[in-house]
Amino acid sequence: MKTDEKEFEEMSAGEGMFLPIPKTWGKKALVAFTNGVEGEEGASVVVRVESIDARTKLTRFVDGLMIELARTLPGFSLIERRDSKLGGQPALEIEFTWTAQGTVYRQTHTSVMYSPGQVACVITSASQRHLPEFKETFEAVLRGARFTPAGK
Repeated sequence: MKTDEKEFEEMSAGEGMFLPIPKTWGKKALVAFTNGVEGEEGASVVVRVESIDARTKLTRFVDGLMIELARTLPGFSLIERRDSKLGGQPALEIEFTWTAQGTVYRQTHTSVMYSPGQVACVITSASQRHLPEFKETFEAVLRGARFTPAGK
């Protein structure tokens, strides 16, 4: 099957790698940063990027996210849903707990629509017990987020 080069667009795959991707494909990306420890003493910042219908509002996206989290995470319990900022742009943030292997984890998902049809979600996660050790770090990460125009 021969493909027409006009149907492709060079896209960043992170870490300086670019791939020709069909223009009709949506982008989903997952980047994870951790303190290198597993389990209860671990902490992470995960960035999830996904393409959605450009007509979808951020509130609807976050509503769907909460439904999915409540359905899939054992012991999901919403603490708060609030307006926020990420990289200077309006964002929605949900904070919740969930349980795995007897450990309660606390996560914050901060979602922003940084361009039409593109949502970025920054997820901070640590066990409830160890959250005080990482709270300042998580706040600095979220405060320092920035976006550059596409293609930069």
